[in-house]
Amino acid sequence: MTIQGMSFYDFIGKLIPGTMIWVPLLTSELISDFSLLETITFFTLMFLTGLLWDAFMRIIFSWLRLNKTMLKNSYRNTIKRNGDVKASSDTGADPRDDIRTKYLKSYTNLEFHSMLGNIPWIEAQENFLRNIWLILLYLIIMDFGEEYFSYGCKNIIQIVLIITYSLIPILWYFMQMKIYDLVWETELYLSSKKER
Repeated sequence: MTIQGMSFYDFIGKLIPGTMIWVPLLTSELISDFSLLETITFFTLMFLTGLLWDAFMRIIFSWLRLNKTMLKNSYRNTIKRNGDVKASSDTGADPRDDIRTKYLKSYTNLEFHSMLGNIPWIEAQENFLRNIWLILLYLIIMDFGEEYFSYGCKNIIQIVLIITYSLIPILWYFMQMKIYDLVWETELYLSSKKER
């Protein structure tokens, strides 16, 4: 969170998942009777819940963080797509470095040169997908929506939740690979610029 306010990353990665955890437990009458102080307290509670949920999800999916196979595939594909860039220029990292170290050095180099571009936005969206995945399962199991929607509409929402739930891992994979690709491609561009 910045001094100016809540960042996009905080909003979609923490506040929305925190809200989704609490919403099925609330009734519309309860929400409509909230005072300003209760509303602020409720949003604080949702944000704190989102922070705890984010930490929990990072632990559960830690095996996917900087996954060596994904990093190697992305690096190899980036080198293939950019045949004009010598693989020897690599990322400025020591050739003896493992793929994770190369990636982290590349990412740090891009940040140093203010060349991250839209990578932080995609990271925020990927974080949202990771955090929302089990919440959607929770909403499906809770039979969410009985109080808020008619029976037919509730069934449609359940179907949409199930389809969305099943597509999130695929979408997450492609977003994560896009982040890796962008880091490698931008680093190779930066390396080729230095060689000129």
